[in-house]
Amino acid sequence: MKKIFLIILTIGLFSQVFGQTHLTPHDVVLSGHITSNTTLDANNVYLLSGYVYVDSLVSLTIPAGTVILGESSTKGSLIVKRGGKIYANGTATNPIVFTSQLPAGSRAMGDWGGVIILGAASNWKGLNVAIEGVPTSEGAVYGGTNDADNSGVFKYVRIEFPGIELSANNEINGLTLGSVGSGTEIHHVQVSYSRDDAFEWFGGNHDASHLIAIKSLDDDFDGDEGYRGNIQYGFIFRDSWTADVSKSEAFEQDSKSGSPLTAPISKPIFSNITAVGPKQNSSQTAFDPEYYYGIHQREGSQMNLFNSVITGFDEGGIFFDGSNAVNQVNLLLDNTVEYEKNYIAGLASSKPLVSASDNDGTVIDALAWFNADNYSAAEVANLNLADPFNFINPNVEPTTGSPLLGSASFSNTKLAGFETTTYVGAFSKENRWDAGWAHYDPQSVSYRDDIDWTASIVLTNNNYESRQVVFGSATTATSGLDNSLGELAAPTNIAGNIDIRFDITGSDDVFLNLQNASSAVTYSLKGDFGSSSGTATLTWNPAQLGPGRFTLKDGLSGAIFADVNMKTQSSVSFTQPGATFAGITIEVATTFNHSQNILTSWNLISFPGYNMTSMQASSIYPTMSVAWGWNNATGVYENIATTSNIVPAKAFWLKSTGNAAITQTNLSYVQRNNVQRNNVQISTGWNLIGAYDYAYATADIRTAPSSAINSSTVYWGYSNGYEIKSTVNPGTAVWVKSLAAGELIIPTQDGPALPKNESIINEEWAKIIISDANGMRYTLYIADKDENLERFEMPPVPSEDVFDIRFSSNRLVDVINGSKDIKLNGVKYPVTVKLEGTNLEITGHQVKNGEEFVVSEAVNYLINISGSSVLSVPTEYTLEQNYPNPFNPTTVIRFSLPETANVKLRIYNSLGELVETLVDETVEAGFHSVNWNAKGLSSGLYFYELTSSNFVSVQKMMLLK
Repeated sequence: MKKIFLIILTIGLFSQVFGQTHLTPHDVVLSGHITSNTTLDANNVYLLSGYVYVDSLVSLTIPAGTVILGESSTKGSLIVKRGGKIYANGTATNPIVFTSQLPAGSRAMGDWGGVIILGAASNWKGLNVAIEGVPTSEGAVYGGTNDADNSGVFKYVRIEFPGIELSANNEINGLTLGSVGSGTEIHHVQVSYSRDDAFEWFGGNHDASHLIAIKSLDDDFDGDEGYRGNIQYGFIFRDSWTADVSKSEAFEQDSKSGSPLTAPISKPIFSNITAVGPKQNSSQTAFDPEYYYGIHQREGSQMNLFNSVITGFDEGGIFFDGSNAVNQVNLLLDNTVEYEKNYIAGLASSKPLVSASDNDGTVIDALAWFNADNYSAAEVANLNLADPFNFINPNVEPTTGSPLLGSASFSNTKLAGFETTTYVGAFSKENRWDAGWAHYDPQSVSYRDDIDWTASIVLTNNNYESRQVVFGSATTATSGLDNSLGELAAPTNIAGNIDIRFDITGSDDVFLNLQNASSAVTYSLKGDFGSSSGTATLTWNPAQLGPGRFTLKDGLSGAIFADVNMKTQSSVSFTQPGATFAGITIEVATTFNHSQNILTSWNLISFPGYNMTSMQASSIYPTMSVAWGWNNATGVYENIATTSNIVPAKAFWLKSTGNAAITQTNLSYVQRNNVQRNNVQISTGWNLIGAYDYAYATADIRTAPSSAINSSTVYWGYSNGYEIKSTVNPGTAVWVKSLAAGELIIPTQDGPALPKNESIINEEWAKIIISDANGMRYTLYIADKDENLERFEMPPVPSEDVFDIRFSSNRLVDVINGSKDIKLNGVKYPVTVKLEGTNLEITGHQVKNGEEFVVSEAVNYLINISGSSVLSVPTEYTLEQNYPNPFNPTTVIRFSLPETANVKLRIYNSLGELVETLVDETVEAGFHSVNWNAKGLSSGLYFYELTSSNFVSVQKMMLLK
């Protein structure tokens, strides 16, 4: 009964006639046939009315950022006929969106038709095959002999709430591709809430990549009729209670029933796919009974799968099925079909990882075949995915300790041309290719210009049933029912079914609640848990929340759960107080206070919000003398002291005439666009960014495109010299060098414990320590020749009086092999140079390890050094002080030998007892270092002793735990 009600609720609730005021406004209607080359305008919102055809020999160009609505009453759809072309040129920062015309909170799968692209590549059915779901009288056919056929470009596109089932096996999917040829470019496409399949291929041989399928009713990747493309990177996410009576799978792959060798044979190759099924754990029994296997491969399909993850499907992992299932198994045994480096997790112990059946239903054991090159895990949790079951913001990055990291392989010749990854699955922390353009909560997104922001909150019960509502802000909104903004009175809930809704003034309840949140407001929730007991969870995405401080309260003074800061937390779980609830509120405060300390001379800073009076630097910082902003488009500094307002999260250099404690009260939070929040435009090269009203970790910054930063990217702050930073606090700033233009997506959730600075500096490297007459001090490092030095490139210096030391290569770390200069900026002479771990010639003077050299005045602010990154043979025995000291639990001990000798390096405790011998052998002349791990030992004073026939030396060290 619950499943039936949920379908009625999500699909039929708003079958009432909508007035135009309820629908998303549009500017232009598209209908009938497009008979000449046409280019849309991203400034317009378009409506697909009925079946819209791009005719043969005609092109339709859709620029980035265009929104196209599918008319619900006519099931609007876009069909690109064979010989026609579509150029949907979205970008990583500005995608194209096909979506429902219904307002946020009221959308459902099947609100409109979908997108169909037809081509002239081969399939086994023939040359003029009628596509499903389209009247045959329109000539919408596919098939041909041109496997290089080009149907255009379809990239960075979202398709939301599509799918029509006209009759059994006669549907329009999210994206339908009929015999599309290899000349077609398809990548970065997301299909969400399709009432049939997300993606379906009928023949053709085009490649595709970066595909996302969210909460489809039927299958996600459905291939048939001889589809032969390569697909890399895909993410599939299923709802526990949404499945089709035809059985739902992540993959349904067919070729030809009864004649599996009919050419062309379906033989797609997939790699780096993550499919999150309906079950969160192996013991879960509450889910839609229509779920089937994760992969259903049959009828001669020769699909190959590599480096992928399948979790939590009901019947099992993989099923090779059909009237020719024995042939299917033979395809496995002769390596025609290969599955390698895949993980299956979260199946019930009674369900098979892989099975095969002939036409009698006889089960054939293929487990040995699977286990030879693949892996399994008892629970999804064993894969260490970041947040795989978040209803509105799933995150399937493998985290530290995940078996997916380092497990991929691309040695199979079938993967020629695929990108090589070290990880299994769709994403890694460094490769979040969904950033900027994908959206996992399309129900909440408003495509209206008169609505400032919208966000979702989701109720989930202990049966994994979920219900979602949307709230937001609009300048014209009231506390009552705003029909003109899409708010509708919700029907009475059926007792015992899960339900959540807003209680608004002067009306029944609503699923979309808009208020004018430019000042403090409260949103009140009520509903039904859908079960009489157990744990319930409320979930939201902090990135969707608008400006302000959001506090979730239970209405009973914390008796159910303590007040929650919704900007720093994304969910709260609690024991249900009964069958129904009321009085849970979301309270929004719209101002905050900010304090920061300004130092005499130069400060690298940012401002976190909007001043209530003025955003001029001179108004905010009364001790300011100079303010320089960085124009990342031109790569030069600009004087912003009086010429422009300060922009929150855009950082700048400020010079102050003295120390000052600046306190700003009643600052306004940053108003952010509904679809993309906290995004900062960046250009190729150096970019200077700050923080909003909360701290965030640089490791959590994402970019669109994802290639703009990589695992080697370094973020630089400033404090008496540039330093590598792992966190950004309100009022502070960091530099980052981007590899491409796009957007930095600053995280919105800081959490209770930010990571500590994890230095990428190797303390075993030799050091050049430079200090000046003002007491300023900075350290440069000498690396080995095989280091990745590009990551140590330092940001620009704004002024000649800013203290800054760097190699002439503009690096903090460099290799020395011959002559090299050190650049000095803003120093007061004399300058002292000290060497550790190296011998160098400094301005023509020989300086040894441990010695200092004074430079009275540098020529052109350059100090010339020469030598080698590799030390020459030392002239004496030395045993250096360990580093760091105190330490916990590891430390480095360095010593030098002027000749080859038999030496011992031993550790003693404070009682003189031998703890460990680190070295007891013949060691060649030179400089040496040894790491000591004191794990398992107690805190205290220890001694280390170096002995040889000609030398004895003892040093102290302190272990603090």
